Amino acid sequence: MKKHFQKMKMEHQKMKMEHQKMKIEPMKIGKQYQRLLHRLHQTLHQRIYRRLVIFLMMLWPG
Repeated sequence: MKKHFQKMKMEHQKMKMEHQKMKIEPMKIGKQYQRLLHRLHQTLHQRIYRRLVIFLMMLWPG
């Protein structure tokens, strides 16, 4: 369980780095896309997302 938590922490760190990179890069992203990205980032660590992923994995075997 602790290992799993550490792994998730690492993933989050990686995501934060990517997010930072995206902020630094002068990209002309539309406001709506940024909002969507932000919402995705927020919901990423919620159980709903994990359930959705498991559900999708069940739908698409392989």
